[in-house]
Amino acid sequence: MLFLVINISRAIANVAWVTLAVIIFIVLYRLLLRKLKKGRLEKGRYITFHPIDPDPAHGKIQLFYEAEEALELKVTIFSIDHATTHEITDQMLKKGGNIVSFDTTQFDDGMYFIEAKTPYQKLSKRIEIINNAGN
Repeated sequence: MLFLVINISRAIANVAWVTLAVIIFIVLYRLLLRKLKKGRLEKGRYITFHPIDPDPAHGKIQLFYEAEEALELKVTIFSIDHATTHEITDQMLKKGGNIVSFDTTQFDDGMYFIEAKTPYQKLSKRIEIINNAGN
């Protein structure tokens, strides 16, 4: 007759060592992921400023922004030489698509920049305004 002897204390010790190794591996893996993610931008904090249509702009136009979360937005238009500056809007963007209407007839014809500023980002787009094309 053959007896099988199981050393219970040795089995418990082996299970404990394996469990400890798995826990250490998980902790180190999470630390590595946190370190790799640290330099990345969080897309939820940034807006997408779509192209301005029509180009060149005339009359009333719409500026289209998309945001993945609600953000404070300040939109300013200024001439290339910064002689003319006008705040278009200072509002809270909601999550999703947002439209800001803007009347170009209050500006002289020429080249301008539209600047969209949030707490995390600043975007600028060049726009040409021609309201008196037929005159």
